[in-house]
Amino acid sequence: MLLLMLLSFLFVRPSERTCECPPAPTVEVAVQNSAAVFAGEVIAEDFDFVRSEGGNAENNPQIKTYRFVHNETSGITSFVIVNGKEQAIEFHRDSDPVALKAFRALSARVLLPNAHRRKVFLVGSYLPAVKVTRSCTGCAAPEEYREFKLVNWFITTPIKIVRADCDNCLYLREEHLRTKSNLDLNDFGEFEGRENLDVRRFQRGIKGSSRPR
Repeated sequence: MLLLMLLSFLFVRPSERTCECPPAPTVEVAVQNSAAVFAGEVIAEDFDFVRSEGGNAENNPQIKTYRFVHNETSGITSFVIVNGKEQAIEFHRDSDPVALKAFRALSARVLLPNAHRRKVFLVGSYLPAVKVTRSCTGCAAPEEYREFKLVNWFITTPIKIVRADCDNCLYLREEHLRTKSNLDLNDFGEFEGRENLDVRRFQRGIKGSSRPR
């Protein structure tokens, strides 16, 4: 139960941990030097962004694929890599609703072991306007961030997942994890539309590794 309590703590908004503050940027994740895959082919290894799949990138050059990073702090925890640096983000209200709901519902047992700059990617627009989190008594210090309009996201497979028998694990170690070939519905919490979710949208196989089945 200790791990479950820890996971619950990690994925609440920073403002909810300390006070009844106005909403702060959403707690989510980020990525590193890894291979991004589209249509089953490796297209880049060390990158800040690449063109996204489908017609979106052709019609809107602002839509790109960014490495995603999760840093656990008392403030903003969601970042994308821009010009080699981690930049704090909050998801824009006009983000794709299915992609955003699914991302927020992704189990911490999947998210935490893979949120180390190598496995999770966000597709969308990194908006240039700088914003600042609100200030209130007991909240984290105000921080600058930019909004991210999410179009899609994906995790590269195979993935690591926290073992079901690791409820008492305070710290995640390799022996606490197992390898899973692909995502399935059990990797997502409840949200509206979950029963119709096609999880293949949110995963990509890496060349030389197990393909989603």
